[in-house]
Amino acid sequence: MALITRRYYLVGPTNAMLARYVDPASSVAATFPTVTVDLSVDNDPSALATADEYMATLGYEFSAVALGQQTFRYVVTGLEPSLLDLVIPFPVARADLNFNVRVSGGGLADQLTFDCPIAGYAVNQFHCKPSGVVTAGDTLLIEVRDLT
Repeated sequence: MALITRRYYLVGPTNAMLARYVDPASSVAATFPTVTVDLSVDNDPSALATADEYMATLGYEFSAVALGQQTFRYVVTGLEPSLLDLVIPFPVARADLNFNVRVSGGGLADQLTFDCPIAGYAVNQFHCKPSGVVTAGDTLLIEVRDLT
């Protein structure tokens, strides 16, 4: 049986829940990072159901197609105005600012962490601050997911 990879998202509170139970000014985007787990499972209906049930007990939800999700690669050209504060354009503009960004690297950039401050979000781009210097040719994997 072939293995497939399923992505599970940690289900957290909504903005409405935070406003009601914590603070009306609270925001999921400002408080909770996107947490994902990739799980390789046999491509068998009973194995998939078991994995989904187990992950649900841990607070994770499977999403075959995450609505509002974009996944793309950005290759550093070396011509960016700043290699310590990259401005990365979206392939398709976002409808609003209600999203979260996750960046991971490949090659040398794989050893870095990436901070994407919410203050740097725009519907057509976002700011990404690597923990060290990236160089031309470094490839970044970008995952963008709606919060609703």
